[in-house]
Amino acid sequence: MKFVIQRVQEASVTVDQTCIGQIHKGFLVLIGIGKDDTREIADQLIKR
Repeated sequence: MKFVIQRVQEASVTVDQTCIGQIHKGFLVLIGIGKDDTREIADQLIKR
């Protein structure tokens, strides 16, 4: 499991050419989850 946190001036999510979410100044968090990841692993990463 990996977390990438990035400060952005603006960001958006587009699916099938339709914007389904957008923000202005703030934080963008990308999360990669594997089949072997557990809630305990996520809790440990969040505490960092």
